[in-house]
Amino acid sequence: MELIWKEIDAERLTAELTAQIAIKGDLPSPDGRAPQGEPCCAASVLIDAAEAAHGEVRIAGRIPVLVTCFDGDGQAFAYESAASFEKTVEAPGAAPGMTAVASAVIETMKAYASGSGVRLEANAEISVRVYSSVPMKVMGGVSGIDDLELKTESTSTGRAVRVGGGVARLREELAADGVTDVISCEGVISVREATSEQDGVAVGGVITVTAVYRGADGRTGTLCRQAPFREKISLDRPAAAPYCTAVMRSVYLRSPGEGLGILAMEAEAEFTLWDAQSFDVSLPTDAFSPTVGFDALTERTVFTRAMGRSSRQVSLREELTLPLGASEPGRVLCVNARPIVTDTVLEERTLTVRGVISTQVVYQSTAGRTAAFTEDLPFETETDAPAADAVFVSASCAAYGEGFADRTLAVTYTLVLDAEFEARRSVAVLTGLAERERTETAGGVLLCFASEGETAFDVAKRYSVPCAAVRRLNPEAAEPYGEGERLILIV
Repeated sequence: MELIWKEIDAERLTAELTAQIAIKGDLPSPDGRAPQGEPCCAASVLIDAAEAAHGEVRIAGRIPVLVTCFDGDGQAFAYESAASFEKTVEAPGAAPGMTAVASAVIETMKAYASGSGVRLEANAEISVRVYSSVPMKVMGGVSGIDDLELKTESTSTGRAVRVGGGVARLREELAADGVTDVISCEGVISVREATSEQDGVAVGGVITVTAVYRGADGRTGTLCRQAPFREKISLDRPAAAPYCTAVMRSVYLRSPGEGLGILAMEAEAEFTLWDAQSFDVSLPTDAFSPTVGFDALTERTVFTRAMGRSSRQVSLREELTLPLGASEPGRVLCVNARPIVTDTVLEERTLTVRGVISTQVVYQSTAGRTAAFTEDLPFETETDAPAADAVFVSASCAAYGEGFADRTLAVTYTLVLDAEFEARRSVAVLTGLAERERTETAGGVLLCFASEGETAFDVAKRYSVPCAAVRRLNPEAAEPYGEGERLILIV
């Protein structure tokens, strides 16, 4: 008995895991100015590399941080810095040549003034998925067994393939009366549509920018503006149904001149066009012979198929009250909002996302000192979704508060949720045979009863008869059989 092998090309999930990582780093001020009091830090996690190795995944990344604070003279200033990290996580089944996909979210973060800079201490959760597209070796037949019966199962598989993209520089003039200088700004981008055009895709959406500014009276304040965009992104190859993802690389606001009442926005965004390509594969799942005894050896494998992405922008407004004992508020310095997704539910083509927005408000008290407080705002939102089996959601947020009313601050949030959908199917694939003695049974006509969902193959294997004979003797029985359906066999 000699096995005949074949290879199938299919995307498979090899490992899926989460890991915790503690990240610490000093963020020195580039001009040596020493922050005083509580700094306001906007931060996110960027994964620069994720490499699969034998039984593990090696990850390298950084936390870029926008620091906004006061100096010793009470002047607000801001600077950008980053804390880098490396992490190796155990991933059973991972091997070189496989694809590792990693994402991370900051769960807790603390920043405090330290010398001529800021000390950052953060805890992040890293999610890792490992996929293999290396051809899989499965059994295709057996030489020397003429009556081999082989059971197969069809499934769809496929991956998201990059089909185009590029970096776009977006410019817009935004209304901003009374603003003379922008101290710091950040932005989030949301893609709302992607329409195929000749040789490309027209991508439209909105950039939401929040900023800390200095007014004509020398006082600081915060503002929020939205800038719509529409860009044509080139396709590098044909795509059946392209969709787009976008990442903000940078955003800047500047005043072109005093008294003009406008700010010039210059943003750089990286757009990537994808196509969820899929195809069907036939998988051997079981085998038997009416005359030769052997056991089928199987390996359970999770086959995956990319199903595209969606982006949803949600506007929220919440009133935050100073906690008891906090200093009396004067003016807002900045508001930093960090979303954390805690739960995702896919049900009846609806995606429900739950989480909290960890909000830090840094303000100047009536005594002229910098103070801060934090509050976690829960959120829940629903959106349409495909009939997927898994979803991976990333979140970004922009927030601002105009000013205190007594001890209450009204904060407006712009929350952007990006979701990646995936179909999964677990199949026990036939990978070999183990010889054993065949059990002889008495011959004759037999009346048997099928179990729910059984096929002619299942019945034939149980009684060691050809599948064709089961179907020939029971022409009116439709597969799969119902519970207790009577079948006639000759064994």
